[in-house]
Amino acid sequence: MSPWGWRIMAVFAMLAVGLCLTFFLDARTVFGGLWAVVGAAWSAFAWKLWRMHLDWDAR
Repeated sequence: MSPWGWRIMAVFAMLAVGLCLTFFLDARTVFGGLWAVVGAAWSAFAWKLWRMHLDWDAR
């Protein structure tokens, strides 16, 4: 199993959090909230892929 899947998703999650902060600082709370949800979902998916990679690597 390639470790690049969860690493790429982690980078995308960090980009989403950056967009979230940018929109919140620009007083566009709706877009900031939507990007917060996207960032949380991508973080959860990256976490799941990372855990699957650890389980696979332990075998």
